[in-house]
Amino acid sequence: MRHSTPGWRKLNDRWESVIATLCRVNRWHRADAEADIERSRERYRELSSTEWDLDLTLLKGWVTLDGYPDLVIPSDDRANLGNTLDKTKRKLLLIVGAEVPGTIWRW
Repeated sequence: MRHSTPGWRKLNDRWESVIATLCRVNRWHRADAEADIERSRERYRELSSTEWDLDLTLLKGWVTLDGYPDLVIPSDDRANLGNTLDKTKRKLLLIVGAEVPGTIWRW
């Protein structure tokens, strides 16, 4: 099975490495690895079609976010947070020296 989205490999030139790693780690055949990636892509498409608010309240006292003191970001504003794919600078900052809230380890 070959990847069906034209140009997708241009976005990720490590396709063969990813396939090889999935096969080695999971003891899969190539078709299994490609099917797993396709399932993941389909799940991503499903989740991407939903408007998600981002609730980072669990991280209060550990991170700050300009413009969102309560650490709840409405779905319409999430693009303002930055993105590793387009190299947008992130606005989320770690509070250096802050103690990790105990609730982090209970979810």
